[in-house]
Amino acid sequence: MQLKVSKMPEISVKKHTPGPWRYDEKRCGIFAGEKKEDDGLEVGNEVRIVDLYGAMGGDDTDADALLMASAPDLLAALKDVLGVDDDRDHSEEIDEDGDGVCRFCGRVTKAQCTSDDCPGNKARLAIEKAEGKESK
Repeated sequence: MQLKVSKMPEISVKKHTPGPWRYDEKRCGIFAGEKKEDDGLEVGNEVRIVDLYGAMGGDDTDADALLMASAPDLLAALKDVLGVDDDRDHSEEIDEDGDGVCRFCGRVTKAQCTSDDCPGNKARLAIEKAEGKESK
């Protein structure tokens, strides 16, 4: 008997619910889309992203919820700052050997700066984490 080996499907980049997201303290959740009513019926495309009822407690609940609700905006801002969508690294070429200077920390580098304390590298790693691309 011969066993058939199935090829594992490739994991694609994780996609999140498009923003903006908002925190609704009264309904204890984070929502996306529009909530509309027509003659008392809900007709909008609102989606509950996170149900916070009973999930959190303490003095930092509102601050945590607001941070979660701002996640899509923060991700978009980081991508804009880094220029992620136009595939450029964050260095500027300065010589014929291809050495560049990181525009975030000033280090000489051949490509993207990978220094632990470089703001550009921290932003790049945060984007990778948000998109499920972080190295394990």
